[in-house]
Amino acid sequence: MKIGAVIPISGDPHFLKDVLRCLNWVDEIVMVRSEFDEDTDQARIRNSGLMQLSGFDYVFILDSDEILLEEDARATLDFAKEHPEMIAFGIPVVAYIKDLEHTINYDRSHYPIVLIRGNYKLNNTRCHNIGFRKCDEATLHHLKFLQPLKDLTVRTNRKVEKRQAFEVNEIIPDLDVINAVKSKIHDNTDYVLAERWL
Repeated sequence: MKIGAVIPISGDPHFLKDVLRCLNWVDEIVMVRSEFDEDTDQARIRNSGLMQLSGFDYVFILDSDEILLEEDARATLDFAKEHPEMIAFGIPVVAYIKDLEHTINYDRSHYPIVLIRGNYKLNNTRCHNIGFRKCDEATLHHLKFLQPLKDLTVRTNRKVEKRQAFEVNEIIPDLDVINAVKSKIHDNTDYVLAERWL
Protein backbone atom coordinates (compact mmCIF):
# COMPACT_ATOMS: atom_id res chain seq x y z
CA MET A 1 0.00 0.00 0.00
CA LYS A 2 1.37 3.41 -1.01
CA ILE A 3 0.75 6.28 1.44
CA GLY A 4 1.42 9.97 0.82
CA ALA A 5 0.90 13.26 2.62
CA VAL A 6 0.15 16.85 1.57
CA ILE A 7 1.10 19.78 3.81
CA PRO A 8 0.32 23.39 2.84
CA ILE A 9 2.94 25.80 4.17
CA SER A 10 1.96 29.32 5.16
CA GLY A 11 3.99 31.98 6.94
CA ASP A 12 6.60 30.67 9.37
CA PRO A 13 5.97 26.91 9.75
CA HIS A 14 7.12 26.81 13.36
CA PHE A 15 6.25 23.14 14.01
CA LEU A 16 6.95 21.77 10.53
CA LYS A 17 9.91 19.62 11.62
CA ASP A 18 7.74 18.04 14.30
CA VAL A 19 4.94 17.39 11.82
CA LEU A 20 7.35 15.78 9.35
CA ARG A 21 8.97 13.68 12.06
CA CYS A 22 5.57 12.15 12.87
CA LEU A 23 5.11 11.28 9.18
CA ASN A 24 8.52 9.67 8.64
CA TRP A 25 6.83 6.36 7.81
CA VAL A 26 4.83 7.59 4.78
CA ASP A 27 6.19 7.03 1.26
CA GLU A 28 6.18 10.63 0.01
CA ILE A 29 5.33 14.09 1.34
CA VAL A 30 4.37 17.04 -0.87
CA MET A 31 4.56 20.53 0.66
CA VAL A 32 2.67 23.37 -1.01
CA ARG A 33 3.73 26.97 -0.26
CA SER A 34 0.80 29.39 -0.12
CA GLU A 35 -0.40 32.28 2.00
CA PHE A 36 -3.75 31.66 3.68
CA ASP A 37 -6.40 34.26 4.35
CA GLU A 38 -10.19 34.34 4.34
CA ASP A 39 -10.33 34.46 0.54
CA THR A 40 -7.91 31.58 -0.05
CA ASP A 41 -9.24 28.62 -2.02
CA GLN A 42 -7.96 26.03 0.41
CA ALA A 43 -9.25 23.09 -1.62
CA ARG A 44 -7.32 24.29 -4.69
CA ILE A 45 -4.08 24.56 -2.71
CA ARG A 46 -4.41 21.08 -1.23
CA ASN A 47 -5.59 19.62 -4.53
CA SER A 48 -2.45 20.90 -6.23
CA GLY A 49 -0.50 18.73 -3.80
CA LEU A 50 -2.84 15.77 -4.25
CA MET A 51 -2.26 15.92 -8.01
CA GLN A 52 1.45 15.28 -7.38
CA LEU A 53 0.65 11.98 -5.67
CA SER A 54 -1.04 10.10 -8.49
CA GLY A 55 -1.12 6.35 -7.93
CA PHE A 56 -1.14 6.52 -4.13
CA ASP A 57 -3.70 4.44 -2.21
CA TYR A 58 -4.28 7.04 0.51
CA VAL A 59 -3.04 10.57 1.18
CA PHE A 60 -2.96 12.34 4.54
CA ILE A 61 -3.81 16.05 4.54
CA LEU A 62 -2.28 18.06 7.37
CA ASP A 63 -1.39 21.66 8.11
CA SER A 64 2.13 22.60 9.21
CA ASP A 65 0.91 23.10 12.80
CA GLU A 66 -0.95 19.78 13.19
CA ILE A 67 0.50 16.69 14.82
CA LEU A 68 -0.93 13.34 13.77
CA LEU A 69 0.69 10.61 15.80
CA GLU A 70 1.46 7.43 13.89
CA GLU A 71 -0.98 5.40 16.00
CA ASP A 72 -3.76 7.86 15.13
CA ALA A 73 -2.80 7.79 11.45
CA ARG A 74 -2.90 3.98 11.47
CA ALA A 75 -6.28 3.99 13.22
CA THR A 76 -7.65 6.37 10.57
CA LEU A 77 -6.29 4.14 7.80
CA ASP A 78 -7.89 1.08 9.39
CA PHE A 79 -11.19 2.95 9.64
CA ALA A 80 -10.95 3.93 5.96
CA LYS A 81 -10.38 0.31 4.96
CA GLU A 82 -13.55 -0.65 6.86
CA HIS A 83 -15.52 1.92 4.82
CA PRO A 84 -14.44 1.40 1.20
CA GLU A 85 -17.51 3.27 -0.05
CA MET A 86 -16.24 6.55 1.42
CA ILE A 87 -13.67 8.92 -0.10
CA ALA A 88 -12.56 11.27 2.70
CA PHE A 89 -12.20 10.88 6.45
CA GLY A 90 -12.16 13.50 9.20
CA ILE A 91 -11.11 13.22 12.84
CA PRO A 92 -11.73 15.40 15.92
CA VAL A 93 -9.27 18.11 16.97
CA VAL A 94 -7.60 18.97 20.26
CA ALA A 95 -6.36 22.58 20.24
CA TYR A 96 -3.61 23.44 22.70
CA ILE A 97 -2.97 26.84 24.20
CA LYS A 98 -0.08 28.05 26.40
CA ASP A 99 1.51 24.57 26.59
CA LEU A 100 0.67 20.92 26.06
CA GLU A 101 -1.15 20.81 29.40
CA HIS A 102 -3.92 23.24 28.44
CA THR A 103 -6.56 23.09 25.72
CA ILE A 104 -9.41 25.26 24.57
CA ASN A 105 -12.89 24.18 23.55
CA TYR A 106 -12.35 24.67 19.86
CA ASP A 107 -15.54 23.61 18.08
CA ARG A 108 -16.02 19.99 19.11
CA SER A 109 -18.06 19.38 15.96
CA HIS A 110 -15.04 20.21 13.77
CA TYR A 111 -13.76 17.12 11.91
CA PRO A 112 -11.18 18.31 9.36
CA ILE A 113 -10.37 15.86 6.60
CA VAL A 114 -7.03 14.21 7.34
CA LEU A 115 -7.22 11.29 4.92
CA ILE A 116 -8.45 10.96 1.35
CA ARG A 117 -8.34 8.05 -1.05
CA GLY A 118 -5.72 8.29 -3.76
CA ASN A 119 -6.62 9.95 -7.07
CA TYR A 120 -9.46 11.95 -5.50
CA LYS A 121 -9.65 15.69 -4.81
CA LEU A 122 -11.28 17.87 -2.21
CA ASN A 123 -14.56 19.29 -3.49
CA ASN A 124 -14.81 22.29 -1.24
CA THR A 125 -13.02 23.13 2.00
CA ARG A 126 -11.09 20.67 4.08
CA CYS A 127 -14.13 20.21 6.32
CA HIS A 128 -16.68 18.97 3.78
CA ASN A 129 -16.46 16.55 0.91
CA ILE A 130 -18.59 14.21 -1.15
CA GLY A 131 -18.20 10.78 0.40
CA PHE A 132 -17.03 12.19 3.75
CA ARG A 133 -17.16 10.21 6.99
CA LYS A 134 -16.24 11.15 10.56
CA CYS A 135 -13.83 8.89 12.42
CA ASP A 136 -13.68 9.06 16.22
CA GLU A 137 -10.91 6.47 16.43
CA ALA A 138 -8.12 9.09 16.24
CA THR A 139 -7.21 12.63 17.30
CA LEU A 140 -5.56 15.54 15.50
CA HIS A 141 -3.37 17.76 17.73
CA HIS A 142 -3.58 21.43 16.72
CA LEU A 143 -0.57 23.53 17.77
CA LYS A 144 -1.38 26.90 16.18
CA PHE A 145 -1.91 28.66 19.49
CA LEU A 146 1.45 27.47 20.84
CA GLN A 147 3.58 29.19 18.23
CA PRO A 148 4.65 32.84 18.01
CA LEU A 149 1.58 34.51 16.56
CA LYS A 150 1.95 37.68 14.54
CA ASP A 151 -1.58 38.17 13.27
CA LEU A 152 -4.86 36.67 14.38
CA THR A 153 -7.65 38.59 12.73
CA VAL A 154 -11.26 37.55 13.16
CA ARG A 155 -12.91 36.63 9.89
CA THR A 156 -15.92 38.87 10.27
CA ASN A 157 -17.45 37.83 6.95
CA ARG A 158 -17.91 34.26 8.19
CA LYS A 159 -21.50 33.96 9.32
CA VAL A 160 -20.85 30.99 11.62
CA GLU A 161 -17.87 32.42 13.48
CA LYS A 162 -18.65 34.06 16.79
CA ARG A 163 -16.49 36.34 18.90
CA GLN A 164 -16.55 34.60 22.24
CA ALA A 165 -14.16 33.56 24.96
CA PHE A 166 -13.38 29.85 25.12
CA GLU A 167 -12.73 28.07 28.37
CA VAL A 168 -9.15 26.99 28.93
CA ASN A 169 -9.00 23.45 30.29
CA GLU A 170 -6.13 21.87 32.17
CA ILE A 171 -5.47 18.31 30.99
CA ILE A 172 -3.18 15.44 31.82
CA PRO A 173 -0.51 15.78 29.13
CA ASP A 174 -0.21 13.05 26.53
CA LEU A 175 3.38 11.78 26.69
CA ASP A 176 3.30 10.73 23.03
CA VAL A 177 2.41 14.28 21.99
CA ILE A 178 5.07 15.75 24.28
CA ASN A 179 7.67 13.43 22.76
CA ALA A 180 6.53 14.35 19.24
CA VAL A 181 6.76 18.13 19.75
CA LYS A 182 10.39 19.12 19.97
CA SER A 183 10.04 22.78 18.96
CA LYS A 184 10.17 25.43 21.64
CA ILE A 185 6.69 26.33 22.85
CA HIS A 186 5.91 30.02 23.32
CA ASP A 187 3.28 31.19 25.76
CA ASN A 188 0.87 33.26 23.67
CA THR A 189 -2.11 32.78 25.96
CA ASP A 190 -2.83 36.42 26.75
CA TYR A 191 -2.36 37.54 23.16
CA VAL A 192 -4.53 34.79 21.72
CA LEU A 193 -7.32 35.25 24.24
CA ALA A 194 -7.30 39.01 23.82
CA GLU A 195 -7.00 39.18 20.05
CA ARG A 196 -8.80 36.12 18.83
CA TRP A 197 -11.49 35.01 21.18
CA LEU A 198 -12.80 38.13 22.94
